[in-house]
Amino acid sequence: MKRWCMVSHDRHLLRSVTDQLLLVAGGKVQPFDGDLEDYRVWLSNQKKNEEKSSDESTSTVSRKDQRKLDAERRQRHKPLYDALKNAELAVEKYHQGQRQLEQQLADPAIYVESEKASVKKLMEREA
Repeated sequence: MKRWCMVSHDRHLLRSVTDQLLLVAGGKVQPFDGDLEDYRVWLSNQKKNEEKSSDESTSTVSRKDQRKLDAERRQRHKPLYDALKNAELAVEKYHQGQRQLEQQLADPAIYVESEKASVKKLMEREA
């Protein structure tokens, strides 16, 4: 039996096609015992706990120390932000190439017999 993993924010799609949810949190992946509504509640509780701990740490830390902690956090996350930016640029480049291919394939002039090889190459690239 084949198993597939799907990542989506589309709740309707997830309800329609999934039979098991996995929770990725705290550096671990584990089965999530519940449905999407249970996950929404779990996520809400996590956010409340984070806000509570953030409020507690902020009240005991001076502004100067808080700025220092924030700067350290930004530095720690910088490689992730950079990787995300690079991934977004790569995806945009791919989409731009896909649009160009679609424009070329939409041109009726290339569907003449003499352009048969070009069309074949374009269709292979599109696939």
